[in-house]
Amino acid sequence: MKKINLSEYNLPAKTFWWLMLLVSISFCGAAIYEVFSFSISQFVVLVVAFIISVLVNQHQFTIPQTKVTFTAKEIFFVWGTIWLGVPGGVLLAVGVSAARYKIASRDKKQWLFDGFVSVASAFAATNVFFLILKKFAGFGENAVGEHALAFGWLAIATTVMIFTHYLSTELLTSIFLKIEKNSSNFDSGKKTFVPSLVKYVTGAVAAFIIHLAADHAFFNDTRPEVYDEDAAKDAWAKVINFFNENLSAKHIEI
Repeated sequence: MKKINLSEYNLPAKTFWWLMLLVSISFCGAAIYEVFSFSISQFVVLVVAFIISVLVNQHQFTIPQTKVTFTAKEIFFVWGTIWLGVPGGVLLAVGVSAARYKIASRDKKQWLFDGFVSVASAFAATNVFFLILKKFAGFGENAVGEHALAFGWLAIATTVMIFTHYLSTELLTSIFLKIEKNSSNFDSGKKTFVPSLVKYVTGAVAAFIIHLAADHAFFNDTRPEVYDEDAAKDAWAKVINFFNENLSAKHIEI
């Protein structure tokens, strides 16, 4: 990657860019520190999810019969938060941001800034998620995972987390654009508000369905108590189809 040149930015924009860099590094450091308390299985899940998020999020998808495109970043962010807690949400946000290098514009300093915003927003949203569960649902664990939790509180906390992530992302980006261009970003924000919100809702709903549709380890046929044959076959077919369409030059048979 070429050296990042911030000479096009004015002083306030440069200051804000470096501030977001320091903030994102701090949040990543806090997330990595918490990973040391993970069990071996949690660590393995995080590593595998991180690798998959990098592969999958190099591609964009289009909602049928619309012009709205989205990546799977919201799916990984929500899923990672529910199953692995704050570290999962934050570190998967890092993976997603890294994956977007290929589909980002030529302005890589903007790509980096978007990554800083993604990490900061993920940290804020995941902490809001667990704050709600702790204060109102009496949930004291660091991750939901397989722990018992009322569906209503999970739905409420997830909804608030999604909008916190969305609003913080839009706010930080708008502040930067206003500083950089010294003009209001409200007009452009109005034009992109609905499509962006649709992307968030689409990804989040998909992640929520994934979490609720089958038990953890539903693919493991050595554990009859959680194995779900129909869900496993469906998931495997979707994975192979995705690889055939995006990642492989040769056709893979199911």
